[in-house]
Amino acid sequence: MNPSRLLIIYLPEALLAASRDGLSYGTAKCKGGKLYEQIQAAVQGKVSLGSVSEFSAQSIDNGWRYHDDVNTLGSEWDDVFRTMSGRVPTTAEIREIGLSQSEPYKNTKGEEIREDERSGGHYEADYMPSFSTIIATDTRSPRSRLLERTHGSITESEIIRRLPPLNRFSDVVWTVWNRVCEEASKDPSSLRYIGRDRIANSDTTAVINEVFAKKGAVVGWPGYTYGIDSEDGQALLGTPHGVGVAWLLIDRVGKLGTRVPKVTIWSPSPGSFRMLWDLQPLTPTHTISKRARTLTYEKAVCNGRKLYETILDAFEGKRDPNSPVPHFSKNDLDNGWTIDAFPTSLPSNWENAFKNFGKELKVGERKPEQSELHLIDLVQDKAFKNADGAQTDAIPKDARNKRAHYEVIYAPLFGALICTDNRSPKSMVKKNHDFQISDAEVSKLIPPLNRMSDVLWTVWGTVTQTPNNLRYICRDAIYNDDTRGIMNDIFDKSQTKKPTPWPGLTFGIDKEEALALLATPNGLATAYLLIDHAKELGRRLPSVTIFAPYPNRQNVGYAMFWDLRPV
Repeated sequence: MNPSRLLIIYLPEALLAASRDGLSYGTAKCKGGKLYEQIQAAVQGKVSLGSVSEFSAQSIDNGWRYHDDVNTLGSEWDDVFRTMSGRVPTTAEIREIGLSQSEPYKNTKGEEIREDERSGGHYEADYMPSFSTIIATDTRSPRSRLLERTHGSITESEIIRRLPPLNRFSDVVWTVWNRVCEEASKDPSSLRYIGRDRIANSDTTAVINEVFAKKGAVVGWPGYTYGIDSEDGQALLGTPHGVGVAWLLIDRVGKLGTRVPKVTIWSPSPGSFRMLWDLQPLTPTHTISKRARTLTYEKAVCNGRKLYETILDAFEGKRDPNSPVPHFSKNDLDNGWTIDAFPTSLPSNWENAFKNFGKELKVGERKPEQSELHLIDLVQDKAFKNADGAQTDAIPKDARNKRAHYEVIYAPLFGALICTDNRSPKSMVKKNHDFQISDAEVSKLIPPLNRMSDVLWTVWGTVTQTPNNLRYICRDAIYNDDTRGIMNDIFDKSQTKKPTPWPGLTFGIDKEEALALLATPNGLATAYLLIDHAKELGRRLPSVTIFAPYPNRQNVGYAMFWDLRPV
């Protein structure tokens, strides 16, 4: 390790909620990967910092009891400081500052919070401006304390109501750091090291243990060091003891500048863990790696895991209060959409699959008759009112290539639908504006009924008396570059190392291949159907099958279907 390196902060407890079974290495890596992308976006000026709250020293007086004392470091930090700076800080160079959330305060809406509603959160850390270092020694965020005191029964809206404006670890630490630096005549941007002392959080220790296991040994100082462009570095960034550092770098990029963080973990004694973040400033010899703009397999797995966790929450009746369930009726189809219905027969490449569907649903091991199929094409070519009630002109009928549409074959007796040709309103608006349009402007130019999952569910309700019998969602003629890329990654890992014909490859939702496919443009509609209509569909255990209908032909679309098996 570089002997000039200094120490750092003890990060916030439970700034990210753990999954229902604890934070796994894979989930932590996904969260850390997303945070890493946000750090990069902030550095590149792609993140609006207008919403970043800046707190003054007076903000501490709103709900926080402030105590300031001198302190000595635990002896297990002595070698760390000797390695990094050549000496151990003296007592006079260490400011032990604790904030306890026990004083009267007003929330962000200016409402007084009763004494029995306060969280009892606290942040205690050693601040050492002469060493550009903070070591967090004992931290419990107001959010985590509220969850703890209510045994997890408190709602998100009630948590937000009870929080003081100054509550996040990154905001608290930065505010106190500014105060300490001002008193010591130091520049706050000199912050270089953040250390975590006596890590006991089970999610963080689980990830640390897995990182150690990959090395084959648990070691003391100087430990193991990882850049946050590495998998292990991102997994540690995604722990409750890493996210505070991430948000410090994201929200304070204007003050701290571009940093190239590293994290070191070690164990000074059995069962005891420490973490050190080195916020190394960018120099001309450093580069920040950039992720591909297309959907990578790793990113798809991460996104799919998050979607699946949201699906499980929906099954259990849990839902973000800021994301209400959309409700559409047949009347919404008249707002902007023309409905065309045609007779059709089953595409030949789906015959084997539908024979299996029929056998499973006990309607016969056969393909559907024409009378059992409904080919319905929704074309967005009529004037409509957007979600704000503003009128939007129709797209001329001679401009077909500019119009969104959803062409789907519905087979209610087989509990199945086949999406054959689909272009969402959002994607078409972006295309028609050469992708130089903001999401806010896009939302003004699309009808309320626009997402594929909502369209499928609404139309499905018009072709069957029992919409909860939906079992199979099929995607035909897949040409989307991101989806095909993920499918090719999976085919390449198979025994044949090439696109697989029917019966293809099948994966349960507990497999990373299924998670990756769930996050593709051709899997998202299935995820949101399960999330938004969990009440109607009930608990399902999805699996996915992919195959190449014509594996020996170039430039022919792939196929995918989701089996939404009831539990």
